[in-house]
Amino acid sequence: MISKTVLAALVAGSFAFGLPAAQAQFTGAGANVTPVEKILSQGKDDQYVAVEGYIVQKVGNKDYILKDKTGEIRVEIKDRVFANQPVSPTTKVLLEGEVDKDWTGPMEIDVKKLTVVK
Repeated sequence: MISKTVLAALVAGSFAFGLPAAQAQFTGAGANVTPVEKILSQGKDDQYVAVEGYIVQKVGNKDYILKDKTGEIRVEIKDRVFANQPVSPTTKVLLEGEVDKDWTGPMEIDVKKLTVVK
């Protein structure tokens, strides 16, 4: 039979290791959304960001323009990230991904997750 001390340690350990991961992956209301203007002026290569706005234009095979109230930025969204969600220029979206800043082109966001904001 398992002792109460061992059981308590197991429960405490599962909370200690489980909660930070769950909190680190939280998205939606209250997520740290960064304005486009700040990403363009202070963004670092490979920095993880969340940005909210509207996809207003397709400019390449996987490239789009995202617009929020502070500006516009190019975003790369693979088909699998859309996950068959219909998105139009009037659909508000939350995009999460990494800043891609290299010497040869404009800064963009490589989108890993797209959530339609309701």
